[in-house]
Amino acid sequence: MLARTAGLLKDGGLLFVRVNSASTEVYHPHEIIERTDSGGFTVRYTAGPKTGLGIHFLSRIGLESIEGQWFTAIEPIAE
Repeated sequence: MLARTAGLLKDGGLLFVRVNSASTEVYHPHEIIERTDSGGFTVRYTAGPKTGLGIHFLSRIGLESIEGQWFTAIEPIAE
């Protein structure tokens, strides 16, 4: 999805990206269904308003790798 988005931006175009951070506490009941080498993880909520949804939480390293592949950050990556 990010590669396609990068291809659609005009030269000099800007994109604001907001993601779930792996350093945040997951509040609602969930199960971890995936862990990445960069420290990110995916949960499936087992209760609450997002029951059944799979949501990915990225680590700082994961965000930096995305930035390096398709985008150039104009501000430091921050939580």
